Amino acid sequence: MMGNRSCFHGRSFSQLVVALSLVALGWGCGGDFSPTAPSIQPPSGSTPFAGQSASVISGQLLSGGGAVSAAALDAAPAVSPASVANLQVTVQGTNISTSTGPDGSFQLINVPNGDVTLQIVGGGVNASVMVTGVGASQNLKVTIQLQATSAQVVNTEVEELAEFEGLLASVDTIAGSFTLQDGTTIFVATTTWWDTGGDILSLGALALAALNGQTVELEGRTVTTTEGLLLGNVVKAVIVDVEPLELELKPDKWDVGWVGSGSPGTGGSGVEARITESPYQYILPSSVEMEGPDGIVFPVATELDDDRFEARFKKADAISIVASAAVGDLVTITVRGTLTGGTPWELTATIEVVDDDEDDDDGNGGGNDIDPALAAQAIADVEEVIAFINGLVASGDLAANVAKPLITKLEAAIASLEKLNGNPAIGQLGAFLNQLAAQEKTGKISAANAEILVEMVEDIIDLLEGAD
Repeated sequence: MMGNRSCFHGRSFSQLVVALSLVALGWGCGGDFSPTAPSIQPPSGSTPFAGQSASVISGQLLSGGGAVSAAALDAAPAVSPASVANLQVTVQGTNISTSTGPDGSFQLINVPNGDVTLQIVGGGVNASVMVTGVGASQNLKVTIQLQATSAQVVNTEVEELAEFEGLLASVDTIAGSFTLQDGTTIFVATTTWWDTGGDILSLGALALAALNGQTVELEGRTVTTTEGLLLGNVVKAVIVDVEPLELELKPDKWDVGWVGSGSPGTGGSGVEARITESPYQYILPSSVEMEGPDGIVFPVATELDDDRFEARFKKADAISIVASAAVGDLVTITVRGTLTGGTPWELTATIEVVDDDEDDDDGNGGGNDIDPALAAQAIADVEEVIAFINGLVASGDLAANVAKPLITKLEAAIASLEKLNGNPAIGQLGAFLNQLAAQEKTGKISAANAEILVEMVEDIIDLLEGAD
C-alpha cells in the first residue's frame, strides 16, 4: 500500500474536494487513489489538544547557484529552477511525504516534534537536509536552497497553528468537511487527529450527531493549505449536555391581581425565567416558551448575561397560564426551548398563587364584584364562543381533543362570572387566548377561525375591563 501523501499540491479546487472526500473515507490521494496506510498517530498516552500535537512544515525549495555559506553546498552541482518542481519530499523514518508544486513549494502535515531530516528526491536530485526546532502545534515555514546532492535551510519562520471554537452548523460528508455556525468551514483528512477527550471521533459520527439534532461544540487547530483551505490538525467534538441547566422564576409568588398588567421593562419588572449553568449561552431566544396548566406564553424580551440567560414575560401573561388555580395553590411551571444547534431542553419550577388584595370577598382573586347584569351579558357572550367552537367540531374543522381544553377555560370563566368575579374571569379568558395562539401556531386550528375567536373573546375582556 502506498504511503500517506498530501492531497493538496497541484490540484484544482474541485479535484481537492474529491480528494478530501476520499481521504475522509480512508482512501489515499495519489493518482490511482490506492488505499492509504494508517495516518500518523500521537505518541502513546499523549493528548493532542493539550499541546502535544505534531506540527506542519511549509517549505519552499530554491534552485542552487546563489551564494550560500556551506562549502559543501557551493561545491555541489547546481540545479535549474525547473527542477524544483515535482520533487518528492519525505520526513525520514515516517510515511509522511508530499510532492513539490511548480514553484517548489510543499507542505508536510503532522510532522513529529523536534528535529527531523527531509529527504528530497526526483529529477536527478537526491539530497537531504535537517530541519530543527519543529515545535508542537506550529507551522514551521522553511526556505531550502537545493543542489543536486545537497540542501541547506536558509530561512525559518515560526507560525502558530490557528485555533477555532464554535458550534456545529452542518457536515458535508461528500466534501469531507464541517462548518461552524460562524461560517468557518474546516476539512478533515486522515492526518486530522480527533481528540479522544471528546465525544465524537470521526466525521461520520459528527454527521450523525447533526442528523439527530444534537448540539455539538467544536474546538481545535487548523492548518492553512497552500490552496487557502483550512484543514483540521486537531479536532475536539463534544456533545452539549442540557442536563446542567437550572431554572429560577422571579418572583415565585404570582398574584391574581396581575390580570391586565402591562409588559415588563428592561429593568426586569414582570416575571423573569432565569436559566443558569452552561450551556445557557447557547439557548435560542426565539424558541423559548413558558407553560402552565392553562396555556402557553412567550417572552416579550430576552437577554444573555455573563452568567445566565433571561426571558421576561408580562405579568398578565404569566397569571393567565395558572388562571384555574386557587389562591394558595402550588403550580408547576415549565419553561422549554432549544439550543442553537437544535438540542431541546425543558425545565420546571414551582410557583405559588397569591392574592395581595385583602379586601377580596371570596379570596378567589381580584374580585372586581361586577354588576349582575354585566356578568349575565358576559356569560351569554362566552356561551356564544363555546357554541362557535362546537360548530367547528361538528363541521370537522376542529378536532374534539383540540376543542376540549379551549372549552374548559371558557367554562372556568363562566364559573367566575357566576360569582361576579371579573378579574379571575379575565385571567381565564386570557388563558384561552394563549392556548388558542399555541394551537394556531402548530396548525391545529386555521388562522381564519382563530381570528374570529380572538375577536369574540377580546370583546368580552373589553366589556369586563370597562366595569372597573
